[in-house]
Amino acid sequence: MKHSDSLHHEVDIMKHTFNVKGMHCKSCELVIKEALEDTNGVEKAEVSLKKGTAHVYFNEETVDEAQLKASIIKEGYTID
Repeated sequence: MKHSDSLHHEVDIMKHTFNVKGMHCKSCELVIKEALEDTNGVEKAEVSLKKGTAHVYFNEETVDEAQLKASIIKEGYTID
């Protein structure tokens, strides 16, 4: 996936899927989605309680998978 940033050059947007444990309701989905999307470099997050997943689209020049994982763990969830 390509995305043009504010300087009009293209950056690669990476996608990573985390298997998240500890979600119990729709509110859990929202907490994780907001935590991820508040992380600098994240373009979009899609969280599914039913599937137990968080799909994250991010700029790998700004943020890495370890930081994304930390954003989820900080909210009280675990990564499988």
